[in-house]
Amino acid sequence: MKYYSETLDKLFDSEAELKKAENAALEEKKRKQALKDERAKRAKEVDEAIEHASNLLNKFIEDYGTFHSSIGNDNSFFATLLSLFD
Repeated sequence: MKYYSETLDKLFDSEAELKKAENAALEEKKRKQALKDERAKRAKEVDEAIEHASNLLNKFIEDYGTFHSSIGNDNSFFATLLSLFD
């Protein structure tokens, strides 16, 4: 007798195999959803950090008129941020 999984759209030789495969598929689905959620959370954190840096840069320019990254300071956060928009 064969057992059909509607979830997987697949036939199995035993009910135990079917349950094992469905459980594995469910765990994989949960793992992928967790990764997707984590990616969205981290992307939001990056967006917020960029927004914060942009606000700081705008405030600096508002207060001092300009922002200049010196040649010796190429590793600064603002130099890196500004290079993204070049």
